[in-house]
Amino acid sequence: MATRLLPLAVGAMVLAGACSGSNPGPVPPSTSPSASPSASVPPAAAPAVMLRRGTARIRVTGSVKERLALSIVGGGASTWQQAPGQVVLRYLNRAANGLIIQGTSPGRPARTSSQLVLSIVIQARRAEPFISSRGECRIRIVRSTRRSVSGRFSCGKLTFHGKGIRATGIFNGSV
Repeated sequence: MATRLLPLAVGAMVLAGACSGSNPGPVPPSTSPSASPSASVPPAAAPAVMLRRGTARIRVTGSVKERLALSIVGGGASTWQQAPGQVVLRYLNRAANGLIIQGTSPGRPARTSSQLVLSIVIQARRAEPFISSRGECRIRIVRSTRRSVSGRFSCGKLTFHGKGIRATGIFNGSV
């Protein structure tokens, strides 16, 4: 096993030395005439902001029927960064029902995926999380600024322990 790790350790040391900046090494001459650095560097995303105000309204049908009014969870728990950035939106009510949207900020209507997850938590006898990460939900950002976001979603069949629901909703948040 030690013999298999030796090439990996040597490679890591070489990479660390190359990235340390202590000896940058030779720089090849540029072959492109007047290449613009902005042409190859994507625009930087605006910094993420902590959202303090906002609401979500959800209509749930199917095995569970609910109409939920939720408030955004502030204190750094909900953040927004315009696309191509990150989003973490958390909404709760006093009964601990919740909505969480987390992942890569969609710049256009997007389906849930491993990169953008929507979860609805409904309190029954115990918490019942209905999680979408396989395209069951479609999220559309309706309005987006550096300091606020609003959107809507609709979900096909989400399941938890044999219960199936459909859900639609709207959400918003601002600094």
